[in-house]
Amino acid sequence: MVVIFAYMLVSVFLVTFLITKAWRRLRARHYELPAGSATVVHRWCVVDEFDRPTFCAVSGRSIVEGAYCEVCGVYVGDENAGAADRTLACKEPSTSAANGHRHLWVRGNLPPGIGCAICPNPCGSAKELCDVRCSWCGAVAHDDCHDLMGSCDLGPYRNSIVPPNCVRLRCIGRVRSSRRVVVSSVSEPSDRSRDTWRPLIVMANRKSGRGDAERLLRDLRGILNPIQVLSTLLYLYHFLSVVLINAR
Repeated sequence: MVVIFAYMLVSVFLVTFLITKAWRRLRARHYELPAGSATVVHRWCVVDEFDRPTFCAVSGRSIVEGAYCEVCGVYVGDENAGAADRTLACKEPSTSAANGHRHLWVRGNLPPGIGCAICPNPCGSAKELCDVRCSWCGAVAHDDCHDLMGSCDLGPYRNSIVPPNCVRLRCIGRVRSSRRVVVSSVSEPSDRSRDTWRPLIVMANRKSGRGDAERLLRDLRGILNPIQVLSTLLYLYHFLSVVLINAR
């Protein structure tokens, strides 16, 4: 009788584990970017349960599970990822040199008590989607204050960041499934000297160790230009793609 009960308990545990794993894969596929897409969209990290009150940037309602963008920091519910890709801008790795550099404001989900860059009052105190944070420089401001901010200076890590207006991209590959966007050139920022500008390039194998590399890549994508942070597995895949394309 004890053996039967133990067998049933293990079976229930195994079935629950498989169902949970299948559900996580299904949710993750919902956020995947189609292969070969050159469109700048969000890089989603799926979260089973947020550890603090969180609000969807599309609907504004409170959410318990969903995803956040590793690059710009926007949060969404599962059903609004597509709408966020269409309507909410993410950090672009390359922009026109004539445009200079502007703030990229992401609304809501700020740490409580964080100070406003314009006025002395704290931001993010209301339990709703309110106030904004720049994904490039990290400046925080109230909804009514951020229009008073000047141009974006890329924040305290500016000397490690490659400004998007200094990057030129090009598309390689004739077939959509093998089409990739690569860096064509990078120029030196006009407002910085070679003595102070030290751009950081990060490469890590996200499958190694206990997931430390994956967490490192996620954190640095939120600080640097996305082109500066590379997974070695993805880099190898792109390298082989270029070799195969050029061999045709």
